[in-house]
Amino acid sequence: LIVQGGTDTSLAMLQVNGETVQDGDQVMLAPKTEAVEVNVETTDPNATFEVTGADNLIQGSNDLVITVTAENEVDTAEYVVDLYVPLSADASVNSITIDGMEPADGVLVLPVGTTDVDVEVDTTDPDATFVIEGDHNLMVGENNLVVTVTAADGETTQEYTTTLIV
Repeated sequence: LIVQGGTDTSLAMLQVNGETVQDGDQVMLAPKTEAVEVNVETTDPNATFEVTGADNLIQGSNDLVITVTAENEVDTAEYVVDLYVPLSADASVNSITIDGMEPADGVLVLPVGTTDVDVEVDTTDPDATFVIEGDHNLMVGENNLVVTVTAADGETTQEYTTTLIV
């Protein structure tokens, strides 16, 4: 007597980070998300499943694939969810140093005769970019140094202005 196992490859439940999702859904995640928690329950308790793509996430779309194998170990089904990790909107800085000094209250007094300064910017998000204006051709008196940081999303910007007094 040969008894063939069940052929049911359906899911009773699929959750990503505690939220119920379905095959073909897109889940929007926070920037820099590296992994998600996946909960799976097959309709047939004798079916098995394998989850791939729940960790080592990168910015953009990531395929979360749940492969269900029926009890008969022949029938299979794949369920795919798009895990979307957006680019960061963080345009903040850890520090801005000018000739090795951090300005106090947005003002920095420089030695007489200073015409150029070395500016170092440490962005909070290493994928953010920045542009420095006003670090060359300084004149006697007040000069504006402007650091414009653009977040990794390419849209969010923040300006940091320091008054340089020569």
